[in-house]
Amino acid sequence: AFRMPTGLEVLGYNNNSDIYTSDPDLGPEEGLGWDIGFETKYKGFKAGLTYFEMDWKDRIVSEYVSGGWGGMKAEYVYKNADDEVKFRGIEGNVSYDLGEAFGWDFMLRPYVNFTHMLKYENESGSDIAKTRDWTTAFGVNYSHPSIGFDADLTVTYLGKQYDYTGITNEETGDNYIVDLCLIKTLYEADNYGKLSAKLDLRNIFDELYDYSYGFPMNGRSFFLSLMWNY
Repeated sequence: AFRMPTGLEVLGYNNNSDIYTSDPDLGPEEGLGWDIGFETKYKGFKAGLTYFEMDWKDRIVSEYVSGGWGGMKAEYVYKNADDEVKFRGIEGNVSYDLGEAFGWDFMLRPYVNFTHMLKYENESGSDIAKTRDWTTAFGVNYSHPSIGFDADLTVTYLGKQYDYTGITNEETGDNYIVDLCLIKTLYEADNYGKLSAKLDLRNIFDELYDYSYGFPMNGRSFFLSLMWNY
């Protein structure tokens, strides 16, 4: 695997609280990995499990330099880490389409997908920041073509991780985010395509969560849209 630095990692940026600059010798990340797994399907039942390993070197990290107190902005620099990191984990998915199994004219499919990190550490044995131990999504898909209605209820679990702020390690995670998507066909014709209305209800229970410490994601939100598929 190979990852070039992003534009922000090369150019740096300055916001209200932090200053990020770039090491002039910043280079790409390189990784080597492998995986092994299986998938199976039988009468509406699907399942899969994969074990993976990935070793990275020259990982791009943001390293604390100074500041962050007394009204001073915290300064960080993007650089290539000196040590290698090792990731070991499993990914899995299970679903069961009750409609297919029982010969119904609609789909009703409970499902669960997950990733569990067994190991995510550097050469000194320290855990890698911004790496969750568990990430899971489970829910129910419903689709009834004859009445033109689809629904998807998803619960996402974000496991624990930590972020290094330059001064302390801050633990985040252990969050459940609930989303609901509803789609109703309003008009459909062979020559003109299909007009549908879509309602997205995101983070229904207004969970406070983030993917990176100090940058909270959106709270409860609602989106209504019209879609024309031709």
